Amino acid sequence: VTKWALAAHLFDISRFSSAKKVTAYTGLCPSSYDSGDRERKGRITREGPSLLRSLLVECAQHASRRNNPLNPFYRRFVVRHGHKKAIVAIAAKLTRIVYGLVKRGECFSSEALGVTWDKGRSCYVTESKKRRRQSPVTARV
Repeated sequence: VTKWALAAHLFDISRFSSAKKVTAYTGLCPSSYDSGDRERKGRITREGPSLLRSLLVECAQHASRRNNPLNPFYRRFVVRHGHKKAIVAIAAKLTRIVYGLVKRGECFSSEALGVTWDKGRSCYVTESKKRRRQSPVTARV
């Protein structure tokens, strides 16, 4: 269902010059308040189609599962900002990922995100964490 909603709303992807513009179109980017030299980020703008936004948020809910390739990003964000903000951030990340995949005509790959499946922990981990867990002897070889 989400695939068809994305296809319907982002019909011609070439009309967007960057992934940030697609995220702004979906309304998942934070609003900005400027006053003099102070800049503050607010809530999401909620511009654009609400159906698409709600479907992307629903897809982002699965990032909290251990077997999802976006789980490392979710875990890192949820520690700092909480579950709800992490879900919205992952939905925005999904939008940028979809834009990049469609623009380049590629299929999704978890390796492109920099995450790999760790059999010992039964979850996805980022490449940097996997390298840190190796012993110094094996890391030098």
